[in-house]
Order: sequence, then C-alpha cells, then structure tokens
Amino acid sequence: MRTRPPSQHRRPSQEAMNLRKLSTISEDTLTPINGPFQFDTADVMLVSSDGLSFKVHTSRLGRCSSRIFRTALPQPSPSLPTPPSSPTSPSTSKLDLPEIHFVDPQLENGITLSLFLHLTYSLPLPVPTLPVYFKAYETLVDFLVKWECAYLYPILGSAVKGWVEDGLISSSKGLKIGDILGNDRLMIESIKRGGEYTWTGKVIEDPNKKKDKVRSAPDDETGQSSSNHNSKPICSSSKADRTRFDIMRDGLPGEASLDLTAVPYEYFVSLSDDVKFSLLRASRVGRKDRQDVDWEKVAVEFQRALGELRE
Repeated sequence: MRTRPPSQHRRPSQEAMNLRKLSTISEDTLTPINGPFQFDTADVMLVSSDGLSFKVHTSRLGRCSSRIFRTALPQPSPSLPTPPSSPTSPSTSKLDLPEIHFVDPQLENGITLSLFLHLTYSLPLPVPTLPVYFKAYETLVDFLVKWECAYLYPILGSAVKGWVEDGLISSSKGLKIGDILGNDRLMIESIKRGGEYTWTGKVIEDPNKKKDKVRSAPDDETGQSSSNHNSKPICSSSKADRTRFDIMRDGLPGEASLDLTAVPYEYFVSLSDDVKFSLLRASRVGRKDRQDVDWEKVAVEFQRALGELRE
C-alpha cells in the first residue's frame, strides 16, 4: 500500500500516475462496486489494486483500524494550514484528494474495498446468494485481519450469523469466519446447524459406459450442498465408476459439513486448535448413533470445552 499527500496543483504526482498505469481500470470509472462511495465531502481517495477509486472520509476510516489508517492516512502539516474554501471556489478536496493506493491484487481489489466500506459506513452487506460470492467475504476477513480492523469484527460477525440462521450459507463457513473473528456466538450458532449441509461427491464417468447410466451428485465450488443431514450422495453404485476424491479439498460425500472426521484437510487446518479440539470432544456428547447427531447438544458442549481451554 502506498500513499500520496495532497499537492499544490491538481496534476497527480509521477508516482501516482505510475501506479495508475499498472491498474486495469481508469481512475474515473464508476461501477456498482465503487459508485456508492463517491462522496462530495470526501477528504481522501482509496484506489484499489485493480484501479477503482473510492472517495471517502478519513473520520470514518480512522476509527475502523488501529494500523492501516494510523500509518497511511495523510496527516495535516502544522506549517502549511489548508486555506478555507470559499463559496465561489471549488473545494480543495474535490480538486486533489490525498490518495491511498492498495497494491495486493488478491487481498485489496475493488470488491474487497467495497465490502470494507459497506462495514465502515454501516451499510447493509450484499447477501452471498451463491458460494462463489462468499469467497469475497473470506477475502474481506483476511483484509480486516491484515489491517487490524477489530472494530468491524462484530459487525461482520452479526451479518454472517444471520446468513447461517437463514440457511443462506453453510455452517462450516460460519464456523470458520467465527473462528477467525473470535466470535464465539457465531461459532455456536453455526454448530447448532452442523447437520443442515452435507458434503457432495464427484463421480468420474467410465468411458465404457453409456452416459445416461451415470449420475453425479450436485456440486458447487465449496463442495457443499444444502440438504437434510440424512440425505445420501447421488452417485452410481457400479464398480466401473470411481469417485474422484481430493483429500485436500473434498469432504466425505453425504457426511455433515461440521463432522471434523469428514472435512477436507484444507478446512481442517484452517481452524484453530482449540476450536477443533472442542468440536471433536463435543461431538462425542451429541452423537446419538453413527448416523444421528444432536447438534444442539454439540453446541452446548463445544461452548463448555472451549471455555475450559481458554481459562
């Protein structure tokens, strides 16, 4: 991330122009992503790694982070006071706003900054109606952690909790976000719904068989489908078909999304040790039999075990 202080003229500095040349979007481009954040009274401009500009307020930004805006926001110079704007002359902030450039293409793109500003300005967050949309929120969490925006953690946690309760996202997503944000309430509510989603399977077709005899399970980019916890994966039982399974990214087909014995390795290692241990221990209490788990009891025991670990 780089900053550019305000100058005496409207012409951007050479460094800022060089940064814009590396961007993929014109500085003046307005889209649904950055359009809502073009305030006439703005006193700073954020520029995403893909070139979208956001004209916002330092007063809003400064309270959200203990790191990024303490070090990155331009500080007024006592020796060069800003002259007041007159009614007949345009505001200085409109002519040449100080700029903060974000350069990480994965973590600091326009979508991430837009979601960050939704939180900053207390605007309703777009609901991730498809799993692929939720990936933007996972990136947002990484952004908030990187820049120590702890002030926004409970706001995001509250939104994710509502999505879990409404069945818009899976319990495994809610648990992961809650773990990163340190939001116990979000984790507990997610665990209560640990059996509402199951992992799906992927089937490779045998080239020697007819296509109409091979059925594959519904699948999405997260490897999860919303279904009853007693449902089974739809796949051919023929030995000629074999299930394509990636232990890193695929969960065991048909198993509850919060059964830690069935989750992908990448998901397992993404959780903190105390959360994993508490959920594994709690699952023993909630298990009625091999196929039926009382996730309400699991949530209660998880809360108890996690509390003991943190004492």
